[in-house]
Amino acid sequence: MREALIPRLSSDEFFDYSLQFYFPGSNQENLMLVQDNADLNVNIVLLMMYLRTKNVGLTTDNIYAINDNNQILDSLTSNIRQKRRSLKADNIAQGLTDYKTLEYKDLLAQELALEKKQQALMIDLVTFFVSESQSYVTSGFYDDTLLAAMKSLAGEDKRSIICDIADILEELLNAQKKASQHLRCNRQ
Repeated sequence: MREALIPRLSSDEFFDYSLQFYFPGSNQENLMLVQDNADLNVNIVLLMMYLRTKNVGLTTDNIYAINDNNQILDSLTSNIRQKRRSLKADNIAQGLTDYKTLEYKDLLAQELALEKKQQALMIDLVTFFVSESQSYVTSGFYDDTLLAAMKSLAGEDKRSIICDIADILEELLNAQKKASQHLRCNRQ
């Protein structure tokens, strides 16, 4: 651990980062796989990826605390998500060409509002953890902690899925590094 200035963390920036990461290509599908099959909160995965862009890491205890703190909001969000998915399936089964009815859009807006609130609470907790320790962990330790915490949160029976997701995340992060290096080379 090293003494350092605490990076500025913003819940709005985190939410924007999440939306930008979540929607392109197959990211949404892969993250939903994590959420649905590994019973992991996608917001925790997105938080750890966002924190990585800030060179901020968390201890395993911090990650568990964030997960525990999110249980109530996650339960509410999950209930709304289930209603929205059920409505979508019903609308498609009824042959509606545009399944995104007013009710569907309302449920989606509620779900996103809860996701944003959950992310704001997560950033508040991270800010507290980092300011309390006056130091933060970067890269190598963080990567190991991330994988260990994800495996523990998912339970023994979900580890192969988590390893797959960790591999996907690693590929995405390597692609980000290459793109970043490419930009630096072009600027010089």
